[in-house]
Amino acid sequence: MDAGQRYLAIALRVGMLVPGWIEGYGGPLELKHAVEAGPDPSFEGVLFDAEGLAQDVSSGERDLRRRGWILGQLKGICTALRWRQDGSMDYRTLFEACHGAVVEVAPDSDLERAHSLLDSALPGTGDVAARYRVWEVAEAVPRDRLRAVLDLLSAEMRHRSRERFGLPDDEAVLWELVSGKSWAGNAEYLGRRQTRIGINTDLPIGSHRLLELVCHEAYPGHHSEHACKEALGHDELSVFVYPTPQALIAEGIAECAIEALLGDDAEAIAADCVRAAGIAYDPDTAAAVRQAETLLLPVRSNAALMLDAGATSAEAHDYAKTWWPFHEPDVIDKAITHLEARAWRPYESCYPVGRTLCRHYALGDDARFADLLHLQLSPVDLMG
Repeated sequence: MDAGQRYLAIALRVGMLVPGWIEGYGGPLELKHAVEAGPDPSFEGVLFDAEGLAQDVSSGERDLRRRGWILGQLKGICTALRWRQDGSMDYRTLFEACHGAVVEVAPDSDLERAHSLLDSALPGTGDVAARYRVWEVAEAVPRDRLRAVLDLLSAEMRHRSRERFGLPDDEAVLWELVSGKSWAGNAEYLGRRQTRIGINTDLPIGSHRLLELVCHEAYPGHHSEHACKEALGHDELSVFVYPTPQALIAEGIAECAIEALLGDDAEAIAADCVRAAGIAYDPDTAAAVRQAETLLLPVRSNAALMLDAGATSAEAHDYAKTWWPFHEPDVIDKAITHLEARAWRPYESCYPVGRTLCRHYALGDDARFADLLHLQLSPVDLMG
């Protein structure tokens, strides 16, 4: 097997050892079947094979980007497996070793600024969270109109992404309306440049929120990255491994997607699409809400850091409900409970840290954002 297939075999065995650490396998099915039919994996065996592959890639891979990418992934995998065995690393150290970047607690001053923005922008007076929910109800897309609005937004964002960043001719997204999930939206890459994206109809979905879901999950976010990188033909890219730099960059791309694609025109463009389906859109308030959401992006990362530092579950839940005004308290409780139970809790910090890293690299430069989608980049490539 070449380096890419050896990496896939390691990733598949990681997924057998720790369910929830890999997803989106699109590699050769015969390799997957062979791994699953083989002996039960062990931590020691996977570590041994990963370290052997790292040595071979270090000495034999001439493509510097590919070499750096595989080595970063293997470092994350090995670190996470050792931590899983002995639990010796704190959250910050583990995040940096696995994801290749530094995470810090976002200051309350940023969160306070977000609440001030909302207080100024939302109609009415009094409690910001209550006012947001009233506004969101007024902006909500009825379930029987979601498909029509999704189709309009998806078509527009796909066209713009293709024009600005390039997409494979045969890429496609399969949109599904689902329920009973802990997330608002989720992209499952199916291979062959196709992605199934679920939109959770249990949560109220404001018209402004649909733009975020389409850009984050599809164009030019997760789906676009998967489809573009598949064209490189490197087997190792056909699986997603959570405790790695791959996860950091993927969420960074998705969190920068609206700004990279639409810039300051985001709300006007979204309003044109949504109103074509007969749905209301309040661009001025939506712009302030989106800015506040960005400032509040680290709330769950902060909660995860709190838990690692010894905070109780109740303290983490209270913290999130203090700062996150966009959902009812019971929904926030479910989100923090999901965080606590997550197979790879440091993933929460990939959103704010990845956004900062990718934005630093690509802000205002279409060619650089296209690099994020098309090239096998590592965090160190983005820090210069």
